[in-house]
Amino acid sequence: MLINKIKKIIFLGALLIPFFVSAQFLGSDSSLYVKIDPKFPKPNQEFSVKIESYVTDLNLAETYWFKNGTLVEKGFGLNSFIFKTGGLGSSNKIDIQVKTSNKGTLTKTIEITPAEVDLFWEANSSVPPLYKGKALSSYQSDIKVVAIPNFVDSKGYFLNSKDLIYRWKKDMRIIADSSGIGRNVLVLKDNKIPNNQIISVEVETKDGKVLAAENLNIVYSRPEIIFYEKNPLLGSVYSKALENSFVLSNDESSIVAQPFFFSKDDIVNGNLVYKWVIDKKEIEEAQGDNIMTLTRPENGSGSVYLNLGITNFNRIMQFASTQLKINFGEPIGSGLFNNI
Repeated sequence: MLINKIKKIIFLGALLIPFFVSAQFLGSDSSLYVKIDPKFPKPNQEFSVKIESYVTDLNLAETYWFKNGTLVEKGFGLNSFIFKTGGLGSSNKIDIQVKTSNKGTLTKTIEITPAEVDLFWEANSSVPPLYKGKALSSYQSDIKVVAIPNFVDSKGYFLNSKDLIYRWKKDMRIIADSSGIGRNVLVLKDNKIPNNQIISVEVETKDGKVLAAENLNIVYSRPEIIFYEKNPLLGSVYSKALENSFVLSNDESSIVAQPFFFSKDDIVNGNLVYKWVIDKKEIEEAQGDNIMTLTRPENGSGSVYLNLGITNFNRIMQFASTQLKINFGEPIGSGLFNNI
């Protein structure tokens, strides 16, 4: 038990070690510091290497820059240089030699192996059948983020995503419980803070030779309510939304309220509460149902305002309201073709 606890502490400690550069240091002087920008170069991308020192004036020193053993540039005060990575699976060895007047020759060697990782996300939120858009995330909705790494070894073979180490962060803070070997899926649950989030991941091979990182900004949306007509033969007509008004030309028509971006599990479990109001009068018999049946008045003319509010009792930050004007027109046939 004690050994397992020690192993767990060591592993979590390793997760908390920050990445300084996406390069492997093969040998160096401790008085010569290197900064790579971008921090995680991708395949076929330019990146800069900058050197700094607190023990000597590099502007008075002559610097030699080597790439894969070939001198590419030299000069006094040449404290930075721009390189370009190769494709996936390639590797570039960069040697830096700095001849100073007071500290001799300082050296630094780094190896850059480019890789990349893509992030995809989906929200467990509601949309109508055959909806062509993306189900957006709303406050307190569950979100799944998946990391798809593109790591290639020196032989051109893609590495198994389950053999890589993942470090997940939310708003720059590491999520230790979701990080580790093979953990390329992150599930965000029940976000109660009404603001957007930056999710990032850093992926590394077990030997630390290949690294990549990516981030995405998750924007939270408010739930919405969209009205549709429900036809007795065809069912809910999701191809045409009722945006501002609806002409009731039949003796009776039904309106279906589609909740957008509410948590799907709460819809299935009946946690949504519907409050229907017509001209400031609550319709008690329609409460708790997403369908409202409208009947033409005896005089057959005029208009009313239909209001609906939806509240999720399980996730109190998920709520929405909307309004639809109902016009009572002259009877002209089936309600399906009234607005065509």
